[in-house]
Amino acid sequence: MDNKILDKINVQMNFELESAYIYAAMQAWFENEDWNGFAHFMQKQAQEEMEHAQKMIHYLQERGYAVEYDAIPKPKNDYGSIEEVFQAAYDHEKEVTKNCNDIYLAAKEAKDNASEIFMQWYVMEQVEEEATFDAIITRLDRIAGSSSGLYIYNGELGAR
Repeated sequence: MDNKILDKINVQMNFELESAYIYAAMQAWFENEDWNGFAHFMQKQAQEEMEHAQKMIHYLQERGYAVEYDAIPKPKNDYGSIEEVFQAAYDHEKEVTKNCNDIYLAAKEAKDNASEIFMQWYVMEQVEEEATFDAIITRLDRIAGSSSGLYIYNGELGAR
C-alpha cells in the first residue's frame, strides 16, 4: 500500500473515532434536554461510527500495517436547539464523505485495487448517512417547532 493511502486511512480511522465522540456528546446533550428518542438515535450513530473505525483498523491490520491513533479533540457539547444539533451532524457527515471520496480516488489513482474496493463501501455508506440527516432536517423544518410534532418525532427516532 502506498504510504499516502496508508496515512489517509489512518487519518480517517481517527476521524471515525472522533465522529463517535461527537455523536456521544450530542447524545448527552439530548439526554440533558430530556429528548431521549433523539438521544437514542445519536447513541446508535456513535456505535456505527465505532464500527466504521473498527472496520478500518481490521483492514489495515489484515494488510500488515500498523494503526496509528491520534488524540481526539473535545467535541462541542452545547447547542441552542434540536435543529442545530442535527445540522451539525449533517455538516460533519459531509466532511466524512469528502474524506472517503478522497481516499477512494487516491486508491484508484495508485492502482491499489484492494483499498479502492474497500473504500467503495464507505462511499456508499456516506450516501446513506447524508440522506438520513437530510431527511431528519427536512422533517424538523416541516415540524417548525411544534411541540407535539417534536415529541412524536422524538419517539420515532427513538424506535430506531
